[in-house]
Amino acid sequence: MKRRLSWLLLLVLLPVHVMRADVAWDDGCDAAAVEAITAGSDRSDYAQGCEAYLSCEAESNRRDVKCELQAMQVMAATCAAGDEACQQLTLLLAAAMVAYEPPFGQSSYSWDPPQTLIDGVPQGLAAFRAGDYAGALAAFQSTPQPEVFSNTSLPLALAISYEMLEEPEAALAEFDVVFSVEFAYPLAWVARAGLYGKLGRLDEASFDAEALALYTADRPVLQPLTAALRDRYPLDETRFSDWLMYPVMSIGAGSGGGYSSDLTLEPARPARIGVFDELGVMVAMGLTNWSVDEGPNARGLVILRQTTEGDFRYDYPEYGENSGSLWLRRTADGFLEGSEGISYFEGGVRWDFVLRPVGVDDPRPTDHERRFCPGSVISQLSIGQWVQSATYRDLGMPVQPAQVVDGPYCLSGRTHWKVVSGEKTLLIAENRGTQYQLVPAEALG
Repeated sequence: MKRRLSWLLLLVLLPVHVMRADVAWDDGCDAAAVEAITAGSDRSDYAQGCEAYLSCEAESNRRDVKCELQAMQVMAATCAAGDEACQQLTLLLAAAMVAYEPPFGQSSYSWDPPQTLIDGVPQGLAAFRAGDYAGALAAFQSTPQPEVFSNTSLPLALAISYEMLEEPEAALAEFDVVFSVEFAYPLAWVARAGLYGKLGRLDEASFDAEALALYTADRPVLQPLTAALRDRYPLDETRFSDWLMYPVMSIGAGSGGGYSSDLTLEPARPARIGVFDELGVMVAMGLTNWSVDEGPNARGLVILRQTTEGDFRYDYPEYGENSGSLWLRRTADGFLEGSEGISYFEGGVRWDFVLRPVGVDDPRPTDHERRFCPGSVISQLSIGQWVQSATYRDLGMPVQPAQVVDGPYCLSGRTHWKVVSGEKTLLIAENRGTQYQLVPAEALG
């Protein structure tokens, strides 16, 4: 459990020797962590940051990476204009607030941080305060590296240390590690935008500034910070255009079997696409079929990198056995088609879609001769075809595959077919809602 703010304020006033060594570790604002992180320095700035962080988490009722950014904003207000070292230190201090969190699935009551972490983070921060960036890097490197479900504070600390040592490529490599762990990490967007800006890579800086603004749009308290970053690194709006994403099909498999759904009656969704051929990237906003976060989507802005001629791909962070990707391809007519897929330990799902600029007609199938029931699916079946169930349910068929002998019939808003299975003749619905349940036998291999 988080310590009450009153305990944190008392900490500022109490001498160090009264702190207990056996206080439970939950985050960087717990008593033991605060004592270690602020040893030999003024504690007031970090105390103010922790006050903002704990207040934010109490409102969110969960771990929220935006809370670290709120803490950073409070601490950065004390930095003099143009003091880069101070600004970078506030990023490190905000990241330290989650450096001691238990690994995924463990409680703070049953977990103590390894000694390398307990020692390494305060040592790294102390060295950074003293301007010893090589010492800070060495200390952060001595801490455990992130694993699956781990927090992102350590690779961020390495990235900032490398940047201060004027090793930008090493810093960018560590930022890549950050985003291989999380879809969204606001502190890293702020830090990497600044590095891109120093390197003169202004378009890339603008991508991070925009991603940050989209992700934190539900936090008015953060608008001054995000607005300033966007003003410093504005998007080149001439490179973007408005498109519509038209869902076509979803295909999946899981413990209940395989399935596919006709999505051609779903409404189109707006998206913005920016093409930066000189960088080998395509930037997409609003191009998502599923959400991994509450509030503004963690993938509100996605940078897809060119893999082959005309193909662009963004690989998602891997969470245990879970992974995914977003893929776009330029078509011969100059438009776009794509898919988004995720896989998990029980199966996976893929969404297929097409994109057209606003003002271009809906390109999805309009052949209503195959949509036998108004509002139903586009039929995949015909008389004489061999069929089977798309799931582990047998749909009453004693023998599979079975053969379609008559139809279609429109009953209760669904498309039905008369099927012979063994000695039985059955009337079976091809679909349940948008999902196909009776499919061509070859469709499932």
